[in-house]
Amino acid sequence: MKFVVLLICLFSVVIARPSVWKSIPVDDPTVNLLTEKGIEHRNKNDNSIYYEKLIAIKKAQTQALAPAKYKIEFLIGPTECLKTDPNSASCQISTNKASETCIFVFLIRRGSNDIHITRDFCSPA
Repeated sequence: MKFVVLLICLFSVVIARPSVWKSIPVDDPTVNLLTEKGIEHRNKNDNSIYYEKLIAIKKAQTQALAPAKYKIEFLIGPTECLKTDPNSASCQISTNKASETCIFVFLIRRGSNDIHITRDFCSPA
């Protein structure tokens, strides 16, 4: 009987174990799409008056869950253009302003374009 209880306990631990983060290439098309969504979100919701652009994607990870979960770390920098400038996306990154490292976590429902940002955090690089 003790063996059965032990076996059930071990089995439940294995099932309850959360999925681990697995590294994926930073040039993966899904990573690029999500990074664009993250920067778009940042430009909409940040208090800065300057448009920010991607400098580099530093790290990308995923968890094999349903829905799929992605964690992406990237470096962004402000441009000299205001967010209200209709051509701000074509502006160059300013060399005299500080860049930031951002970490975003996304959930994507398989078979849909439903993308949710569950965590967004940026700090000085």
